[in-house]
Amino acid sequence: MYDADMCFMLFVGTDKPLPLKEWRRDAPDICVRSLSGDEERIKPHFSKPLVQYVGSTAGCGCDFPHWILFNGEPPADGFDGREEDQKQTNTENAKRLVRLLRGNGGGSFEIYGVWAGNWSKPQLDQKYIQLDEVLSPSFLFGEQVFYRVKAS
Repeated sequence: MYDADMCFMLFVGTDKPLPLKEWRRDAPDICVRSLSGDEERIKPHFSKPLVQYVGSTAGCGCDFPHWILFNGEPPADGFDGREEDQKQTNTENAKRLVRLLRGNGGGSFEIYGVWAGNWSKPQLDQKYIQLDEVLSPSFLFGEQVFYRVKAS
């Protein structure tokens, strides 16, 4: 599986639960699970009643399009560090995430991405986006950026 101490992780707040789905190495897909252990400390960031972990095809959040902090700061030069093959993987995972959220009945969602273990660190920013924006080739989830997402 993945090393949960060395990964970007994505959490989703909803009004009704997303269907649980276990990650499988032999059939990688996005996975959904309830919070475990220390992950419960992520809940105060959310106003939605249900918060779940959503993993990419890697099992962690690393295959979702994202940027991570560099020395505690967002990347300044616009370079996201992704190779072309990683961009394709990110695109496929973004599509799967949007499909999952659309299948939850629309409405609105909250999404928060953090480096594993940083559950209680303060949000660096809040953004309001439409769900379809996640499908844009230039979209990246930001580490410690909280997204309020409206389904279109």
